[in-house]
Order: sequence, then C-alpha cells, then structure tokens
Amino acid sequence: MRARRCASAHFRHNDPESLRSVLRMARANIDRAVVVLEGHHSMDGTVGRLPEIASFAREFDCAVMVDEAHSLGVFVADGRGVREHFGLPGDAVDIWMGTLSKALGSCGGFVAGDADLIDAMKAAAPGVAMLSGGPAPSTIGAALALAILHMEPQRLTRLWPNTDFFRGLLVERDLDLGVSEGTPEQLRSTADELAEAVRVAEALLAIDGIG
Repeated sequence: MRARRCASAHFRHNDPESLRSVLRMARANIDRAVVVLEGHHSMDGTVGRLPEIASFAREFDCAVMVDEAHSLGVFVADGRGVREHFGLPGDAVDIWMGTLSKALGSCGGFVAGDADLIDAMKAAAPGVAMLSGGPAPSTIGAALALAILHMEPQRLTRLWPNTDFFRGLLVERDLDLGVSEGTPEQLRSTADELAEAVRVAEALLAIDGIG
C-alpha cells in the first residue's frame, strides 16, 4: 500500500487568529490534522500562546503537539515547562515532546501522550522503539538534572535575575531584541548577518571587560 502524502500549512508566528483563518480555509479538505508549536520559541524569545492555539485547534478537530525543548528546565519554579507555566492539564494537548540536550545537558529526548498514542508510535516507528541502542550511564546521570531542578529550585531562581541583567546589558549597547519577551532566549535579528554578527560578538566580549 502506498503511503499517503502529507500536506503542510503555516500560520503567522504565535498568532492564534492566523491559525484559525488557515484552518477555516483548509481543514475541510484534510482527513486528519495536527497543529505543532513550540512552548518557548527558540529563535524569537517568545512564549507560545498555547491555551489559545490549542483551543482553536480543538475547534477544528485537530490534534496538538507541543515542543518543550526550550521551555523545559526554564519555566515555573522547578522547570516543568510551558504546560505548568499556563497551568494546563496533561491532556490539554495530544503530544508533548522535548529534548534532554538543552537545560538538562544530556542527550536524547522524549515523547509523551496517552497510552494508545504511545503504543501506536512504537508500532509505527520500530527503528526507534526497538533498534536504538540504550543510553550510556553518563547520559542517564545527566538527565537526572530534572530531579535536581525539583530539589534545588534556587537554580531557577537565579536564572531570571541573570536573564534580566544580561538583557539590560544588550539594550544598553543598542542591540535591538525585536519581539523577545525577556525570557532566557534573546533574539537579535540582522540584515547584514556577517557584519552584524561580528559587531554583536564584539559588544558581548566587551561586557565587564571580557575580551
């Protein structure tokens, strides 16, 4: 049996009304649909408007998948991510995914959902579920950083003053941070990428006499 092709459509960045317009025009011609977004947008420094986007996705009978790669280990007191940030139940979306390679400093990742979904994914992706090698003990040990965040919330308490301090230094040096919302991800968009990257690097190295 030939695999059926998947189509993709895009909505404006972090714009629930744009998503609703796209779904209103396209959803009737699609058998199944999933809306995918980041919990914390790594290239923009913005927080995904998850409650509104998920609500509009449900309105048009779409599944929802959230990538927690950059929000895990960052939001709420013990780093549990954007779901806890918005106070949402686990079943607010269908698929939660993320990586252990950012805040936790390990390797690998995770996919979470209800039991039927996970069983289906194991059956549909046997190369991942059955043929992957086990993680090294050091990788498992690093992933335990999630427990450390829970036991030592002062680590996250320090994160936000450090973020505010760093952001202030960037603003003082006339670096336009665009739509960044003061989260640890700081956006710097440039037109002349190479020349501006050099200027930004020099400005950062000059902070507090570094470099």
